[in-house]
Parts: sequence; C-alpha cells; structure tokens
Amino acid sequence: MAMNDTNAFVGEGLFPVLRDTTLVLEGEVVSVLLSSKGLKVTRRYQVLHSGDRSETVELGVVCLPAYLLSGEPVEERYKRRLEGAKVSVDGIPKEGVHRIDRLVDAGTHVVVSAKTMAELEDCAESNDGDICGHAWLAFSATFKPRQVRTVEVTWTTAPSPYRFVDSALDSLSFYSEKFFRGDSVPRIELHFAVEGVELAENVFNVNIEPIKHPGLVQEYRAGRYTWGIQNYVPVKEDYRYRDRMYRHDTLDQEAIERAYRSIVSPSATGEE
Repeated sequence: MAMNDTNAFVGEGLFPVLRDTTLVLEGEVVSVLLSSKGLKVTRRYQVLHSGDRSETVELGVVCLPAYLLSGEPVEERYKRRLEGAKVSVDGIPKEGVHRIDRLVDAGTHVVVSAKTMAELEDCAESNDGDICGHAWLAFSATFKPRQVRTVEVTWTTAPSPYRFVDSALDSLSFYSEKFFRGDSVPRIELHFAVEGVELAENVFNVNIEPIKHPGLVQEYRAGRYTWGIQNYVPVKEDYRYRDRMYRHDTLDQEAIERAYRSIVSPSATGEE
C-alpha cells in the first residue's frame, strides 16, 4: 500500500528507524499502573538480531503524553512529551537524542519527516497537534549475530484531571509489531492495576474479541489483570494503528475512575 502523508504514526512504542530492518520482535510485555503518583507505563521488548554479523541499529521511541493541557504552547507540549521517558537496553540506561519530527506510518516501516517548530505551530492552528508531529527519542544499540536484547521503555506522568484514565486505558494496546521483521510475535502480555485498590473482576470483559485474537487469555488476581496473546500476527499496512485488549462498550470505566479518585488528592482530579 502506498504511503499517504496524512497518515501519521500515532501509537507509543518502539520502532527500528531503517526500512529493511534485521530486527525480529520475539516478545513484548506492557505494564500500566495507576497510582497516587500518577501513571507509569512500561514496555519491555525482546528483540532478536537476525543477521549473521554484528550491527549497530538506530531505534526510536514515540513519547505520547498521558494528557494534553488546554491552551498549552505547541513547543511546551512537545517538550513535556519527552519528560519522564526513559530507555534501557539489557538494564543499562541509554541516553537518547530528543527529536521532534513528523513520523509517518508506511505500513512496514516508519518515515521520519523533519519539521520545524514554525511548521508544527502553523499546523496546530488548523489541525489536531497530535498528528502534526511527534516527540521521540532516538538511540542506537549494537547487536551481535543472532543476539536477543531486552529494550525497556518507561513513561511516567503526574496526575491530572484531564482525560487521565482515558490515557491509561489507551496504553493497553500494542502497535510497534508491524515494523519489525517476521510475520508474528510469539508472545505479548499486558498488565493493568490501580495501586491500593482491588478492582472487580468484571471491570474488563473476558475474551473480548475471540475471532480477532484466538489465543487471547485473561487472568485476574486480587484486582490485577493480565492478558496474554500467543503468536500475534500484526497487519502490516498503513492506516492500521493499534490493537487493544478491550472495547469501550465492554469496559466499566466509571469503576476505574472511582478507583483513581480514591487514591489521589482532590486537586489532581479537579474536584476541590
């Protein structure tokens, strides 16, 4: 499918910058935790270098905020997206280069289109700033032949009254898989909890889309949810964004909102 410049890369996650990558994604574990300190999202990737010689590969991490502030200057919005984002490879922190560009989803790879701040500001005046450009971290990692390395990305965001729980739920999704070599990912896991609160088991519907995800398994233990998918097959097309672990019509979001309000100060939820 041909790339369309109106189609933007909109999901948080990891992607190889090169079009013809040697990297294979062998597994992904996503953890989403709401607490009195805010939102913490961790994505841990098992990445295999399928080549026969050592190679240094450039990788990127999209940094989306957990909420948007009304009237916030465009430049400040992008800077805030990069706050609280950390990357490590095999447990060793990586110093990423902060970048602001337009990242376009071309189906099997990501096109990096450089944008000036003036261009982003002009775009934001007439369009949704989320699709004008993206804040992201660029970093490199060296792989030996057939080596598997663990890349971990963590985002932390302070509490806010604006769409905070929505943003936490949006992170219960996966998107990066189609940009890696290979037709499937052996194992994907997602975890969700509200710290200090035991959510009811029926907050999330079990086996939400069994046809779409025939290998989906949901587990519940003391208010914590775990979803697992075996041999996930990503759709490598543009205009194909994220797969989720739930549908909004099968989710008791009010119960999660109440749980969140019970653990944070009234000022964080705008209820003072």
